[in-house]
Amino acid sequence: MFSDEFLKNPWILLIFAWTFVALIIGYMYQRRIIKKTYADDERSKYIFNRAKSGSWNFMLIVMLIAMPVVVMFDGVSFSYFFLMAILFLHGITMGVSALYYHFKEN
Repeated sequence: MFSDEFLKNPWILLIFAWTFVALIIGYMYQRRIIKKTYADDERSKYIFNRAKSGSWNFMLIVMLIAMPVVVMFDGVSFSYFFLMAILFLHGITMGVSALYYHFKEN
């Protein structure tokens, strides 16, 4: 199930875990600085929400382009089903958040 490279170097999981912890610490530090400098106003929230929306729309296009490329070069394998799962979760989260904000506004 795992690649030969992963089986030879299983310590890569430790690197992934450390990176994840470092990202969480950086995120918490950034939020604290934003709160201290009062940069958490309506304008910045609007800009960040627009940026997140744009990035989600762009990632949808990237995933739709990546799936045929994966099938052409790798065939129908784990990577194709992984991309399908990510696309499915993308659609589900977009729908759930749209419903949430729809009912929140009404």
